[in-house]
Amino acid sequence: MTLSVLLVAGAGPSGAQATAPVLASSGGGVSQTPIVPTREDPWAVPIDPAADRTSYEVRATYDVHANLDWARGSLRVDSLMSVTNTSGGSLTHLELNTVAARLGRLHLISASVDGRAVSPEVVGQTLMVTLPSTLVENATASVRIVYRAWFRHTFGGDDWLWSQTDGIASAYRFIPWVSRRLRFNRPNSGDPFVTPVSPFVRVTLTAERRLTFATSGDRTSENGLSQTFEVHNVRDFNFTASPYYSVRSGLSSDGQTKIRVYGRWGNAATILHSARSAFEDYEARIGSYPYPTFSIAETPGGFGMESPTLIWIPRHALFLDYLISHETAHQWFYATVGNDQTTDAFADEALVDFMARTHVHLFRGSRCARDRFDLPIYHYSRNCYYEVIYVQGSDFLNELRRDMGGPSFWGALRQYYAYYRFKISSDRALLETLRSWAGDWVLPRYHLRFPSLY
Repeated sequence: MTLSVLLVAGAGPSGAQATAPVLASSGGGVSQTPIVPTREDPWAVPIDPAADRTSYEVRATYDVHANLDWARGSLRVDSLMSVTNTSGGSLTHLELNTVAARLGRLHLISASVDGRAVSPEVVGQTLMVTLPSTLVENATASVRIVYRAWFRHTFGGDDWLWSQTDGIASAYRFIPWVSRRLRFNRPNSGDPFVTPVSPFVRVTLTAERRLTFATSGDRTSENGLSQTFEVHNVRDFNFTASPYYSVRSGLSSDGQTKIRVYGRWGNAATILHSARSAFEDYEARIGSYPYPTFSIAETPGGFGMESPTLIWIPRHALFLDYLISHETAHQWFYATVGNDQTTDAFADEALVDFMARTHVHLFRGSRCARDRFDLPIYHYSRNCYYEVIYVQGSDFLNELRRDMGGPSFWGALRQYYAYYRFKISSDRALLETLRSWAGDWVLPRYHLRFPSLY
C-alpha cells in the first residue's frame, strides 16, 4: 500500500472473515482443515457491550454527492448509505472511517439514520454513529452523513492523502466507509485501514470549474460540471482531480481491460507500458482482474498508493517500473482479496512486494535485522517497517517458491485468490493455503517469523 521505495539495484535478492477450503495439490500436498482466523485486532477499541456484533459485518451500498471547491480548497460530501445488518446479531452502532476526519479538519454538517438526527462522535479517523434504535438481523437502515473538509497544501507526512498541490487534488477515503475504530497514528508508512467490499457505489463529483477526475469508478454520465461514476464490488472509492491532466489509454494484452493513465508531467507512455506488462504477468500467474478498467494517476508527491481499480504514482518516483508493478499488484491483494492492514500487513504488502520483485527481477537483502512478520503495523519502526514486511517478507516468500517449486507455489496462490475474492483474508489464511500445497516442512519457518500464529 503506502510505498516508500528503498531499493539498491543489483544488491541481490486493508465483511466477515471467511473460511478457506484448503485443498491438496495435484503434487501430493497435505490436506488441512478449513482456516478460521481468530486473532483479534489488538488496536480496535471495544464495542458497546450491548451490541452483539460489530458494525463491520454489514452489507452497505453508497450513493455520494461531493462538491469540490477548487478555489477554496475544500470538499463538501453528502453520503447516503444503505446498510443491511448481515452480522448474525443485533447492532447498536456503526463505525465509519474517513481520512477527512483525521487530515481534513472535518466539519460535520448533519447526520441522520432513517431521517432521525444523530450526533456521531468523531474519534481520530472514525465517526462513531449510535443508532436511534437497535438494528436487528437482516434489517436495513439509511445512514446519511454530510460534512465539509479542507485540503492540505503540502504533501509531507500523511498530507498527500488529502491534499491540493501542484494543480492536483487528491482525496483518499473521503467516503465514510463501514469499518472498525482503528488508530490512525503510527510510526511508519503502514496503512491503518480495514474495509469490507461494497456491492455498489455511485459517486457524483461536481466542481466550479472543468476538472478531469481519476476515480475508482467508471463514468456513467456527465451534466455540465457534474460527473457521475459507478463501480461494483470495491472496498473503497478514491479520486484525484486536475484541470491539467491529459489521459492516455490502452488495453491489457488480452483486450479485456481498459487501462488509463492520467498524466501531468509527461510520463504517461512509460507508466502505461509498465502497467500493461505487470498486468499481463499477474493475470497469468494469479488469476483474472475483476474490473473492466484500471487507472493510474500521477500525483505531486508522497508515496505510491493503491485503491480498487486506481493507483497513485508520485512525481519523481524512483525505480518507477518497480513502483508501478508493486501498486498494480495490489489490485489482486488488497483490492480483490482484502485483509486487516493493521494486523496482517504481510498478507498484502509482503505478497505484493514479492510479486513486483519477481516481475522486475529485483530482490535484495534487508537493511534491518531479521524480525517477525506478525506484529501490528504500530510496532515497527519507521526505518524497519519497509525493510521487514516488504523486503524480508518478499524474500521469505521467494524462498518458499524456490523450495516448493513454481507450479505448487503459484497453484496455491491461484487457489487462495479465487477463494478469497472480495472477502477478508489474513496472514494465517495465506500461510495455511501455501502449507496445504507444500506440506508440514514449512512449519519451522512459520514458527520463527509468525510466533503468535504458530
